[in-house]
This record gives sequence, C-alpha cells and structure tokens, in this order.
Amino acid sequence: MTRVTAMAQNESYKTLSSLGEGRLTDRKSEFIAYARPIKSEEEALSFVDEIRAKHRDARHCVYAYYMRGGAHKRCSDDGEPSGSAGKPVLDLLEKNLIEDSVIAVVRYFGGILLGTGGLVRAYSGAAAAAVENAGIRTLSLRVFLEFRASYNDWSRLE
Repeated sequence: MTRVTAMAQNESYKTLSSLGEGRLTDRKSEFIAYARPIKSEEEALSFVDEIRAKHRDARHCVYAYYMRGGAHKRCSDDGEPSGSAGKPVLDLLEKNLIEDSVIAVVRYFGGILLGTGGLVRAYSGAAAAAVENAGIRTLSLRVFLEFRASYNDWSRLE
C-alpha cells in the first residue's frame, strides 16, 4: 500500500482579529463603535443586544454584519435617516471584504443635527477606527485529503 497525503487550499478570507473599539466626536455628538469577528447571524445579533444593554441611554445603536460570501448581511439605521448610518457601516465591511464580522455604533446625541452627510462620515469614521483597533487577519480554509492505494493502482490515482 502507498499512502499519499495532499493539502488543497480552497479559499481564504479576511475577518477581524479581535474586539476593537473606536470613538469619534462631531459637534457634541459622541459615536462609539465596537467591531468583532462572529461565526453566525445569531452571534451578531446577540452582540448588538449586548452593546444596546451596555449603552441604554444612547439615542441610537446602529449595526451591520457581513457573513462570508455575502450570504447573510444586514444593517440597521435604528431611527437615523434612511441610509445614513447602517448602510455606510455595512459598506465598510463589504468594500474591504471583511467577512464574518459585526460592527455596532452607538450615538449619544449632542443637540446639534449633523445632516445626512455628517452622519455618514461620523458613523463610518467611528466604525473604521473600531476595525483598525480590532485588526484584520486572513484565514484560509483548507481540505486535507489522504489516499491509500496499492502500488498497482498508483498510475490511475496520479
């Protein structure tokens, strides 16, 4: 019997290394972002609930998550004008191909309206700082194969 072990690399993807936090203040509003790797949608939503509980007095808790291959992705503006908060955070994950990750950003309102453009900049800026602090790593999915064949079958196996 001849034994051959082979390793085939199927794909690799980028995800966050650990939990990261980012802060941004704009015209007295404070934006605090948290980013972390996840393994499922349920884990993402549980994380968002944790952040909401931690910041009960925040005006908004915006979030976005992006699972490998884009199969599951979701974002929420949580009361901010449509497309001004959750979508820019999701775009950050999608455009940088950061998969299996979630970002939640809370906003403590400072009394001054920022407008749609200001909200986009503030939410995406805080999210980008959280991603930078979390770090990005590349993971490879691999398949290990092992074949056992008699010497006579070796040529067909090759």
